[in-house]
Amino acid sequence: MNESTNNRTETKMKLALGLTLLILVAEVVGGVVSNSLALLADAGHMLTDVFAVALSLYALIQSRRPADNKRTFGYHRVTILIALLNSAILLPLSAYIVWEAIGRFSQPAHIEGGIMFGVALLGLVANLLIGLNLHTEANASLNIRSAVIHVMGDAAASGAVLIAALVITFTGWTPIDPILSIGIALLVAFSGWRIVRESIAILMESAPRDLDIPALIERLQEVPGVRSVHDLHVWQISQGINALSCHVIVDDQAVSRSAAVLAAMNRLLEDEFSIGHSTIQAECIECDPNALYCQLIPMDTGDHGHSHSHSHAHAPEQEHEHVHTH
Repeated sequence: MNESTNNRTETKMKLALGLTLLILVAEVVGGVVSNSLALLADAGHMLTDVFAVALSLYALIQSRRPADNKRTFGYHRVTILIALLNSAILLPLSAYIVWEAIGRFSQPAHIEGGIMFGVALLGLVANLLIGLNLHTEANASLNIRSAVIHVMGDAAASGAVLIAALVITFTGWTPIDPILSIGIALLVAFSGWRIVRESIAILMESAPRDLDIPALIERLQEVPGVRSVHDLHVWQISQGINALSCHVIVDDQAVSRSAAVLAAMNRLLEDEFSIGHSTIQAECIECDPNALYCQLIPMDTGDHGHSHSHSHAHAPEQEHEHVHTH
């Protein structure tokens, strides 16, 4: 995000935090007065929402810090750590709500449907406002998206509580309260688990999910002057910030000539694969075929249909060129 977008997002996050605190207080009071487990379950989720939005706001501020000697990639990963923490909290919370709801089936409780309805309506409207306000930013940030999932999960929960309140008010059928509580818990757990998986993938240096690695290698080997690509690594520094490093075999030639080949590869990576941070090492002799990382991807692309490996013990006469771009 650029600076103006960051400032706008920060303002929206502060507004979301204030509204979330308001809903939390209303649902705690309303849940106690009405004796609604669904409302109290939603209040418990709202507590994690307060935590989630506050942490996401903190992560947004931290991610602006520049790189330094200890954090050479900067602080972008803070947002991923916060997204993971926010989402992981949802899983035990959902399990607790299910447990409490099951207990309500054997011991039904009297519920004040009117109070339950009013508080749920307030929660639904406020959560929808927060979610719509942060919708655009959520598309570009896993951190913001994890907070929005918390909020929209609460919007769904408030809608369910609203329905339960109407059923209880007009029919007196209280089992609808724990039934909807279980449904809310499962929905929230599913959403949280998706963010947990995506966060772990980034922290494990996995390749971006939508990136076709064999196609990327094939396109790089189509660049004039490139004989083969090996020791290739692609990972995400944070959501939307992709990085790549690799070694390429080129013809034995002057460094100034191979620089043009590397520049063409960098342009291709940015234009076709949205990889704006790449480090490419040019080599003119083959590598040790027994090294680890070069055998990760079997090649079968015409003249380049063989696996390459890389050893850092190069021959003295070998020419190298490193090109690093942002």
